[in-house]
Amino acid sequence: MTDNLVFVETEKGIKNFFFLSDLNSTFEINPLFEKIIKFYKPYIVVRKELVFKLNKFTKDVYDTFKVDKETYVFDSLFIPYRIPNLKKESLLQCKGKNVGIFIKNGIIKAPFCFEDYGNLDVKEVEGVYIENFYDLPSSVFDFVETVLRFDREYKKVGKNVYIKKGEKFGYFFFDTVEGPIVMENLSEVLHPVTLKGPVFIGNDVKLFRAFIKNSFIKDVVRLGGEVDSTIFYGFSNKAHEGYIGNSVIGKWVNLGALTTTSDLKNTYSEVRIFLENGRVMNTGKIKVGSFISDHVQTGIGTLLSTGTVVMSFVNLYGGLNFKGLIEPFTWWGDDVRTEYKLEKAIEVARKMMERRNVKMEDEYIELIKNFYKKFKNKK
Repeated sequence: MTDNLVFVETEKGIKNFFFLSDLNSTFEINPLFEKIIKFYKPYIVVRKELVFKLNKFTKDVYDTFKVDKETYVFDSLFIPYRIPNLKKESLLQCKGKNVGIFIKNGIIKAPFCFEDYGNLDVKEVEGVYIENFYDLPSSVFDFVETVLRFDREYKKVGKNVYIKKGEKFGYFFFDTVEGPIVMENLSEVLHPVTLKGPVFIGNDVKLFRAFIKNSFIKDVVRLGGEVDSTIFYGFSNKAHEGYIGNSVIGKWVNLGALTTTSDLKNTYSEVRIFLENGRVMNTGKIKVGSFISDHVQTGIGTLLSTGTVVMSFVNLYGGLNFKGLIEPFTWWGDDVRTEYKLEKAIEVARKMMERRNVKMEDEYIELIKNFYKKFKNKK
């Protein structure tokens, strides 16, 4: 343990998580960022416009940080299992990937670039590094295991089943052969519910006739139907039937009844994903679902093809099949695309947040407006 520990956003992380990183720091994209704050009590360096979001969790948040003593600086998308004991300035790598530095002086400003320190000696560190957004679903086991490593407040209530101290839940079918099941607080359950580990369930989660497998569900989520190998970042609804698999779901998302993702091509070939500016990325995987950003709504019967990316402030309706990259601030239905007006987008987002007793801050409104301007300027 050290009191000289910094986590910083990187240029690479912001680019690789493009569909989430306009409204979120990459530290927030790290599914365990709250556990990291509680366990390590680090300094956090993010883009200036995002400092206010992390101030809810810690006051040690900056856009620029001065290093004047021995300090470990890690990529905000890296989860270190332990801090090494070093004396010489070093470039820190995990399985050959640059994830941090150990330095004695300097300026840390977001976004940061560890590649600038390639002249330093390399030291290997143990942990979990989330390099690309499509790696999130396949990292669930590591995330759940690391929760138990960092947080000692869970008690074991069955074979590989853990809950927060003092919490009690009704009858479930648990399958922990492939990994642990870790639960914080379920506020409502409508049985039957099956959990097949590894699974993490956060605070104030409601489950309605659900089968959840190999997934990481954060706070204030309503889930029904089948969920497999998926990250839910919180404050989102999927209360009805439908399949979500090998996917990432942002915050403030509402998935209408029977919304379903495809995560396997009929040809069993590797999945390509369409990125911004017409770029195409081959994931090297055959099981890839959809990647849905914040403030997205889907109507009943919405179908999402393998590798679909849905940007923020999108409304999909009409029971259609969508694919590729869905641009932000758009409504899609009956094969027609229309613009999602900025004022209307903010109004709908405000209403959804109020339903969860969350006030939309002026800083967040400004963040949305700047994201809208950025999108418009690209066109």
